[in-house]
Amino acid sequence: SDADVVIEEDDELQSPKGAKPEPATQIGTQAMLTFFTRYKNLNKNTSSMHLKTPSASDLYLKKIEKMKKIPHPMGIVKWKGMATEFNLHSYKMGDGYAKALGKGLNAMAPEIVNISDNRLSPSGSLALIKNLKPTIRYLDISENSIGKEGGEKLGDFLKQRAINMRGLNLENTKLGNLGTIQLCKTISDHPRLTELNLAKNRLTDASSQAIADLIFDTDGLMSINLHWNELTGDGAAKILNATINRCNIRVIDLSWNSIGTTKRKVFANKLAEIFATKDYFIHMDLSHNQIKKEDCSIIAQGLAQNHSLWGIHMLGNQGTIDSKGFICTEQEGQTSSSISAEHLAHRMNGKRMIFPYKQDNDKNPSAD
Repeated sequence: SDADVVIEEDDELQSPKGAKPEPATQIGTQAMLTFFTRYKNLNKNTSSMHLKTPSASDLYLKKIEKMKKIPHPMGIVKWKGMATEFNLHSYKMGDGYAKALGKGLNAMAPEIVNISDNRLSPSGSLALIKNLKPTIRYLDISENSIGKEGGEKLGDFLKQRAINMRGLNLENTKLGNLGTIQLCKTISDHPRLTELNLAKNRLTDASSQAIADLIFDTDGLMSINLHWNELTGDGAAKILNATINRCNIRVIDLSWNSIGTTKRKVFANKLAEIFATKDYFIHMDLSHNQIKKEDCSIIAQGLAQNHSLWGIHMLGNQGTIDSKGFICTEQEGQTSSSISAEHLAHRMNGKRMIFPYKQDNDKNPSAD
C-alpha cells in the first residue's frame, strides 16, 4: 500500500508493515549525537538493523549514503521545537534530499508538515507526500512546483489517506487551472478540511466553477485564499454564489485579481446581496482589483446593512474604508492609498505581517 516505504531494489532497509511510527521528530542534544553516531556506524550495524524495526534515522541515513550526500539532519532530529512538527521551511533542499526524507517520513507520524520553498519539482514533492501518515493535520507545500500533473495525485492522497487534514497551503505551486480543477474534484467533500490556500497559481475563470463546487460540497471549509490570480468579476461571482448555499466560508481573500475589469456588475451585485442578507463572512480582502466607483457604491449599499463582517480591505480600488468600517467611494480615476502601505506588499516579499506597516517617518498609513 501507499503507507509502506517504497524501496528501490538496492535498498536494504524498509519499515515493516504495521510498524508503529515514531514521534514526528527526535529533539535535543542526545538525539543529535545519536543521529551522527548511527551514520558513523551505519555499515557496521546494517546486519543488526534487519533484526529490529528501523528508525526514521536509519531509513533516511541509508538512502543518504547510497546517494553520497552529506547527512544533514533535515528535521529527522532537531535541537528544539515540537515533536509533532516537521518544519523544513526554506531549506532549499532539492529533490535528492526530498526522496531520502521520504524514507524517514514513512516511519514518523507528524501532525504539522511545512516543506515550503525547497526547490522541489513534482517528483520531489510527491516523494514526501506519499510517505506522510494519516496523522497529518496541516500541510504547507507552498513555493514548490507541483504542476498540473501533481494536482490529481495530491488530491488522491488527501482523499484516501489524509482524512484528518485541516489545512492545506498550495500557494505558488504552479498548479494552474488544470491542476486546480483536478485537485478540487478529488478533495471535494473532504471531511475535515477547513483552510485552503490556492494563491499565486495563475488561476483564471476556467477554474472558478471547480472552486465553487469544492466550496459547495465541503461542509467544513471556512477559509479560502485566492489572492494574486487572474480571476475576473464573473469567476469571482461564481465562487461567491457557492458560499450562499453553504454559509460555511468565514474568510476569503480575493485580492490582486482582476475583478474590476469585467464591465458587467455581476460581482458587485452578488456581494451586495450577500452582505445585505447573509451574515457568515467575518473577513474579506478585495485589495487591488481595479474595482470601479460604481461597483464600490453597489457593494457599499449592501455593506451598510451588514453587522457580522469584522474586516474588509479595499486598497487599490476606487473605494476606501472609513473609521466605522463602511465603504466610501473615491473620485473618478483615483484609487485608495499606495501599494507601499499595503499589508499585502509584505506578502509579495514572503513576509507575514500582523501589525500595521510603519513608514520611515514613523507614522501609520491611512486606513484601507
